[in-house]
Amino acid sequence: MRSGTGAKVRKRSGTGANVRMRSGTGSNARKRSGTGAIVRKRSGTGANARMRSGTGANTRMRSGTGANVRKRSGTGANARIRSGTGAYAHKRSGTGTNARMRGGTGAYAHKHSGTGANVRMHSGTGANMRMRSGTGANARKQSGTDANARMRSGTAVNAHIRCGTGANACKRSGTCANARMRSGTSANARMRSGTGANVHMRSGTGANARMRSGTSANARMRSGTGANAHMRSGTGANAHMRSGTGANAHMRSGTGANARMRSGTGANVRMRSGTGANTRMRSGTGANARMRSGTGANARMRSGTGANVRMRSGTGANARMRSGTGASARMRSGTGANVRMRSGTGANARMRSGTGANARMRSGTGANARMRSGTGANAQMRSGTGANACMRSGTGANARMRSETGANARMRSGTGANARMHSTTSANARMRSGTGANARVRSGTGANAHMRSGTGANACKRSGTGANARMRSGTGANARMHSGTSVNARMRSGTGANARMRSGTGTNAHMCSGTGANACKRSGTGANVRMRSGTGANVHMRCETEANAHMRSGTCANACMRIGTGANARMRSGTCANAHMRSGTGANAHMRSGTGANALMRSGTGANAQMRSGTGANSCMRSGTGANACMRSETGANARMRSGTGANARMHSGTSANARVRSGTGANARVRSGTGANAHLRSGTGANACKRSGTGANARMRSGTGANAHMCSGTGANACMRSGTGANARMRSGTGANARMHSGTSANARMRSGTDANAHMRSGTGANTCKRSGTGANARMRSGTGANVHMRCETEANTHMRSGTGASARMRSGTGANAHMRSGTCANAHMRSGTGANARMRSGTCAYAHMRSGTSANAHMRSGISSNARMRIGTSVNAHMRSGISANAHMRSGTSANA
Repeated sequence: MRSGTGAKVRKRSGTGANVRMRSGTGSNARKRSGTGAIVRKRSGTGANARMRSGTGANTRMRSGTGANVRKRSGTGANARIRSGTGAYAHKRSGTGTNARMRGGTGAYAHKHSGTGANVRMHSGTGANMRMRSGTGANARKQSGTDANARMRSGTAVNAHIRCGTGANACKRSGTCANARMRSGTSANARMRSGTGANVHMRSGTGANARMRSGTSANARMRSGTGANAHMRSGTGANAHMRSGTGANAHMRSGTGANARMRSGTGANVRMRSGTGANTRMRSGTGANARMRSGTGANARMRSGTGANVRMRSGTGANARMRSGTGASARMRSGTGANVRMRSGTGANARMRSGTGANARMRSGTGANARMRSGTGANAQMRSGTGANACMRSGTGANARMRSETGANARMRSGTGANARMHSTTSANARMRSGTGANARVRSGTGANAHMRSGTGANACKRSGTGANARMRSGTGANARMHSGTSVNARMRSGTGANARMRSGTGTNAHMCSGTGANACKRSGTGANVRMRSGTGANVHMRCETEANAHMRSGTCANACMRIGTGANARMRSGTCANAHMRSGTGANAHMRSGTGANALMRSGTGANAQMRSGTGANSCMRSGTGANACMRSETGANARMRSGTGANARMHSGTSANARVRSGTGANARVRSGTGANAHLRSGTGANACKRSGTGANARMRSGTGANAHMCSGTGANACMRSGTGANARMRSGTGANARMHSGTSANARMRSGTDANAHMRSGTGANTCKRSGTGANARMRSGTGANVHMRCETEANTHMRSGTGASARMRSGTGANAHMRSGTCANAHMRSGTGANARMRSGTCAYAHMRSGTSANAHMRSGISSNARMRIGTSVNAHMRSGISANAHMRSGTSANA
C-alpha cells in the first residue's frame, strides 16, 4: 500500500469513512480544499469555487491581490516570484546573489539541505548527498540495507526486482541474462514465438516470417500461388477486375481504354454528364465544368453572384463568411477586428456568451464563466442545485455520483468509505477480488495479488503453471506465445533476428510480402507493389482461375475462403475442419442455408450456392436465367445491368450510347429529369439544373425565393437556417439570442430536452425535447403519434418510412406504391423476411423483428437460448464466447485452462 495502515490500504489521506480523499473531512471527501457546499474547489469561499487562491474577481489566481493575479508571491512588479523581494524575484529563498536557491547560504545556493560539498542532497551528510533514506553508499534507496538500495523486494544483489532471484532482477520470465524478456532464451529476449532469427513471427519458417499463408516469396497472400497472390477475379494479367476482359480489368462499364468509366466515351472517362472537354462536370457547359450552379467564372458556387463564388451569406468581398460584414468574412459573430469570435464584442473575441471579462464562458455571468448550467458557485454543473454542481445524479454533498447516496458519491459498488470499489468490503476498497491486505487483486491471495490465474509465484499469468505464468498457450519457457515453439514465443512469423516482421527475409523485417526492395507491399514483385488490379503478378485479385488468389470460396488452395473444403480456412463453426461455422455440418462450415457444397448460399440448391433466385448455373443472380447470373434485369450478356440492352449494361434508362442515364436521351446521359444542358437536375428547367425547388436564379434551393437559394426555411437574409427569423439564421429552435439551441428557453440554450434543471437529457418530462419516443411535442421520435416527426413507418403522411401504405415512400421493391422494397407485400416494404408487422426481421416471429435466430426474449442473438442473447455459441453463463466450455468464455479455441 502507498500510505495508511491496516484497513486503510491504498488511501492517500483522511481517516475511516474518508478513504482516498485528498483533503478535508467527512462529506467533503476527495475535495482539495474548502468546506461544506464548496466541495472540490481548491481555495476560496462561496462564488469563488474552484479557484486556486485569491478572492472575488481574482478567481483562479495562485497568490497575490488585484493586478498581481496568478503570481505566486510578492507584490507589484515582483509578480510570480516564489520568495524574496525586489530584484530577487522568482528565487525560492536567500538574498542577493543567492537568488532562486532552495536552502542554505552563499555558495550553497539552490541546494536542498546540508552544507559545503553536500549541496542539493535530500538527506544525509557528506558524500551521501541527494539520497532519500539510509546512509553513505546507500543514498536514495527506498528499502533494504547497504548494497540493496532502492530495491522493492528481494535480498542483497537483487535490489529493485519485481520477481525472480539474484541477477534476474525485475525480469518477468526466463533466467539470468534473459532478464525482463517475455519468453524465449538469452539473445531472443522479448520475442513472442518462433526460433532463432524468426522472433515474433505468426506462422511459417525461416525467410517466411510473419506471413499468413503461402510460401516464401508469396508471403501474406490470401489465396492462390506464385505471382497471382491476393487477386479477386480474372486470369493472369486481369487481376482484381470485377467485370470485362484483358486490359479492361476492374472496369464497371465501357470497353477498352475506357475501363471503369461511368458514362461518356473515349477521352471522357468517368465523366457524369456533358461532352468533350467538360469531363465530369455536373451542370453548365464548356469551361464551367463540374460547377453546381451559376455561370462562367462562378463555377461550383452555391449561391451569390460574380466574385462571391461559393459564399454562404453576405455580399462582395465577404464571400463564404457565415455572418458579419466586410473584412469580418468567415467570422461566426461580431464585427471588424473580432473575426472568428463566437459571441460578444470588442476584446471579448471568441467567447461563447457573456460580456467583458467573462469571454468564452458558456453560460452565467462574471465569476461563473464557462459553467454549463446553474448560477454562482454552481458553475459547470450539469444538473442539481447549489453545492451539487456538475453532478449527474444525487443531492447535496453527493454531487456527480452515478449511484448510491451520501458520502458514497460516484462509487461503483460498496458502501460508505468503500467508494469506487468494485466488490468486497471496507478496507478492501477498489479491489476486484480477494480479502484484507490483498486489495485490488484479481484472483489469488496474499502475495499473489493482481494475478489472473494460478497460485503463488504464478501471479498474473493467464494459463499454465509454475514458471509459465501469464502465457496464453504453450508450455514451459514458451509462455504467452501465440504460435511457434519454445524460444519463438509470441512472434507472428519468421525466424531468429526477424522477430515481429510480417514476411520476407533478413533486412526486410516487418514487410507485408515480397523480398528485398519490395518490403511492406501486399503482393507482386518490383514495380507492382500494393496494386489491386492490373498486369504483372496479378496482385490482389478476388476470384478466378490462375491460383484462385484471394477467392472467398472454391477449390484450389482454398486460401482465405469462408467455406469449402481443403483446410476449411476461416469458417466459423461446425466439426473438425469446420471450425467457426454458423450452421450446417461437416464440409458445410459457415453456410447460412443449404447443404454440402452449397455452403453460405441464401436460396437454391446444389451448384446454385448463394443465389437469391434462379436455377442451376445461375447461382447468386437475382433475376434472369443461364449465363445471366446475378443480374437484376434483362438477359444474356447484359447481366447485372439495371435497364437497357447489350453493351448498355448497368444503365438506368435510355438506349445504347446513353448507358447509366436515369432519364432523358442521347447526350443527356445520367440526368435525373429535364433535357440537354439541364442534365442531372432534379426539378426545374434550363439554367436551374440540379435545384430542388424554385425557378431561375434560385437553383438548388430547398425552400424560399430569389436570393434565398439553398436555405432550408425562412426568408431573405435567413438563407440555410433551419428555423427562426432574421438574425437567427441556421438556428434549430428558439428565438432571438437563443439561436441554434435544441430546445427550451433563453437561459437553457443548446439543451436537448426538458426544462431548466433537465438540460441535455434525451428523454423525460418537461418539453420532452429531442427525445426519441413518448408524449409532449413528440420531438425527434422515431415512431408514434403526434406530428409523426422523423418516424420510420406509420400512417399520417407516412413521413420518412421505409415501408407501409400511404405514399409508400422509400421502399425498395413490391407493387404499386411499394417501389424499392426487397421482399414481401405492400405494407411490408423493405423487410427481409417475415410478414405483416414483422418487417425487416431476419428470422423469428412477430414481436421479435431484427433478430437472427432464437425466440421471444432472445431478439438479435445469433445462436443459443433465452438469457444468452447475442452470444455466438455456448450456454447460459458463457454468453458471447465463440467456442469452448463454461470457464472458457470468449476464447476462440482451446480447452479449459487455456482460456
